[in-house]
Amino acid sequence: MKKYLPTNDLLFKKTFASVGNEAILIGFLQDVLQIEIESIQVKQPYHIDQFKNALNPDELLKTEVDLLATSSSGEVFTVEMQRLSHDYFVERTLFYGAQEYTENYKGQELDRDGRRDSRPNYYSSLRKVYSISILEGTLFKADNRVIRHFKYLDAETYDSLEVLGVQTIDLVYFQLNGEVYDHLNVKYWKDFFLKSSVSDSAPDYIQLACEGIRFVNLSQEEREMAETISKREADYWAQISSAEDRGIERGIELGLEEGMRKIIFQFYRSGMSIETIAEHTDFSVDEVREILDRE
Repeated sequence: MKKYLPTNDLLFKKTFASVGNEAILIGFLQDVLQIEIESIQVKQPYHIDQFKNALNPDELLKTEVDLLATSSSGEVFTVEMQRLSHDYFVERTLFYGAQEYTENYKGQELDRDGRRDSRPNYYSSLRKVYSISILEGTLFKADNRVIRHFKYLDAETYDSLEVLGVQTIDLVYFQLNGEVYDHLNVKYWKDFFLKSSVSDSAPDYIQLACEGIRFVNLSQEEREMAETISKREADYWAQISSAEDRGIERGIELGLEEGMRKIIFQFYRSGMSIETIAEHTDFSVDEVREILDRE
C-alpha cells in the first residue's frame, strides 16, 4: 500500500494543524519541550481547500512547513519542518522567533503572575516563544543528540532570565539524524517522522498521528496533492544528483583542482548549501566559501 511520510508538507499540516488533533500537537510539544500545556489553539487550522489555494506550482516545494499556535497560558509555538538545507538557517529561526515575540507587543498586558496588568507597560504583553525546527539533516555535526534546546543563560552561572519572570525566546532543533535522546517519546516521534509508524508501546496520541496519515485515511484530493509534492521533491533531488554527476565528469576532464572548483559552483547554483557542498567534497566550509568568494 502507498505510504507517505509526515515530512510531506500536506501531511505535516494535516497531522498537527487539523481541528480535533490538538492532543497530537500538545503531546509533541510536551515531549520535545518537557513542559505542561493545558490547551492550545492553531492560528491557521488545516483545511484541504485553503491548503490548495495557498500553493501554486512554484511554491509546492518550499523549504519550510510552518505552524503557529498559542497555549491557553499565552506561550507562542512555531514548528517548522526543514526539508532542504540552506545557509543562515539558524539565523532565520532566530529572526522568525523574534518576529513572533514582538508580534504581541502592545497586546494584552499581564503581570509576571499572569494577571491582567492595569499599569500602562507594553512590554508586559510580550509572551514566551518556542521556535521548534525539525531537521531532516544534522545541524550540529559534532553532536548526535536528537534534541538541541537553546535558552538565554548567564555566561558564567548558567542562570536563566526566566528566574526573573522574563518572557524569552527558546530555539529548539529536532535532528532526525540524531541518535541520543533523554525521553523515549522523542524516539517515537523520530520514528513517526522517518517511518510514519511506531511501536505499539508508543503513547496513544502518537499512534493517532500515524493512523491519520495512512493512505486509506486520506481523501482523494489529499492523496493527489501529497503525491504531487512527493514527486516535486523527488525531481529536485534528481536534479541535484545529476548536477553532481555532471560536475564530477567535467572535473575529470579539466583536472582535479579546476574540476572541483567548478563542481562547487555547480552545486551552489543548484541551490545546495555551503555546508552540504563541504560534505560532498574534500573541502572545509571555510575553503568552499573562499572558492565562491573568488568569483
